[in-house]
Amino acid sequence: MLERGSKSMTLAGLYREYDVWNCEVTPCTKAAVGVAARSLLAFYQAMWRQENGVAAPEEYHDVAVADISPRDVSRWRAWLTGKSVSPHTVHSYHAALRQLFRYGLELSPPLIGSDPTEGVRNKRPSQPEPDVWTRDEIAALLRAVRRIRWQDSTASLRWTAILYGLLHGMRINEVTTLRQVDLSPDRRLVLVRAREDVPGQWWSWRTKSSRDRPVGTSPQYARVLHRLMRVCPWMYPHLSRRVCARRVAGIGSLTWRQRQQPYTTVNRDFDVIVEQANVIRMERGQPTIAVAYPHMGRQTAATELAANRVHPKVAAAIMGWSSPETGNRHYIKVSQSQAIAVAQDCFAAKKRPRNLGIKDSNLD
Repeated sequence: MLERGSKSMTLAGLYREYDVWNCEVTPCTKAAVGVAARSLLAFYQAMWRQENGVAAPEEYHDVAVADISPRDVSRWRAWLTGKSVSPHTVHSYHAALRQLFRYGLELSPPLIGSDPTEGVRNKRPSQPEPDVWTRDEIAALLRAVRRIRWQDSTASLRWTAILYGLLHGMRINEVTTLRQVDLSPDRRLVLVRAREDVPGQWWSWRTKSSRDRPVGTSPQYARVLHRLMRVCPWMYPHLSRRVCARRVAGIGSLTWRQRQQPYTTVNRDFDVIVEQANVIRMERGQPTIAVAYPHMGRQTAATELAANRVHPKVAAAIMGWSSPETGNRHYIKVSQSQAIAVAQDCFAAKKRPRNLGIKDSNLD
């Protein structure tokens, strides 16, 4: 399975060509294509380790595209599922690989002879219901931030500001890379910028959104930002002084992983906050928070906008979606109790039509 042809285009080589020359990055981004390609290479290395009992040698860290068969793609999908990768992620990885191989086929002359994903079904999985926090869970998270004994004296305030930013619909990387000049608490505004890779000026990575968007803040969030800018006067106040200085010094030379997540300890610190919040909830006899991750704040914000009957176009402008349908498909959660309550209120306002021969007995 892992034998190579010396003159074949390799998977890593094809991605390098794609990354340098391809300007069409839809529907899958270049980063997504790179992640999928590395995942397929990791699958081959895992198969080598399983067959030989040792780690794959360096020459097997790449594979010729001609040696990738549809059967290998099917086994790779099963391998991802066995690693507890969600069906949605498997579908996205498959689509990204198909985009990469089609790029190689559509060139003149083509870089590869065939598409290994051809014939392998990639059915889109049903979209799971988004996870959201209740108001009690949000209060527990904010209390947990104040209870934890942080080593950095500014961490409590910074994490309070980060949680407020998430609950205003911002992504975690958008919050942690806000600069002082992007914050206007007096006007109750935060400017989320779509930054390009400009070494020496910005972070050496690009945000997911392709355009700038102002985000209106609540009075509570504005007060937190006032304190944050006073206590953390450096360029990126949502980061610690040490992390901020290291990032600024390394602008233009960040690794791929740092491009994807500039604040490398965000998940570790967030898990500590969730653990402490569950302790608080158990002390009060409340159920623990079963699921918690930073992107839930953005999903909670979208659900709150829908619950307050904000127009979908207005919600899309607030959240930075390219289409209002994005919220309906991926973000907004509607509970059965909420649907029942809205239906009762809506239909109670309707007057019974007159002179239609409808009696009370007919309505039973």
